Amino acid sequence: MNKIDYTITSPRFSGEVTVTFTDGNCSVYNALQAELNGKQRNWFLSRVILPEKDFLNALQQMGCFTVVGARQELTFDMFWDRYDEKDRSSKKKARSKWQRMSKEQQLLAYSHIPVYFRNIPSGVSKKYAETYLNSEIWNN
Repeated sequence: MNKIDYTITSPRFSGEVTVTFTDGNCSVYNALQAELNGKQRNWFLSRVILPEKDFLNALQQMGCFTVVGARQELTFDMFWDRYDEKDRSSKKKARSKWQRMSKEQQLLAYSHIPVYFRNIPSGVSKKYAETYLNSEIWNN
């Protein structure tokens, strides 16, 4: 699986937009760290559906973006750091489950973490990392 994260900034908005492409298609779009107006938000949303090459061409044609990309393979340590439940979770059990998952399931699990965290009710602890993986919350 080929994965690349792009961080996009511009003098036309504050903050940054992050877009992740996996095997040439957008798998994660995050504008939560950017202050976009409606027109800007719609512009991004209409272009992240494009293949990676076409998305990058659209950014270049606008001429007002700075794009930084980092190609990487999704690893267990990336999941472990993002999930960040090191005190209560078993790294050994979580790694064992991770290694048995397909690359697609790993990507879904990794990408869903912020959504899961946002939806945890107040006063409820997040699940252990191994429970998160075993219960496949991203499929619910």
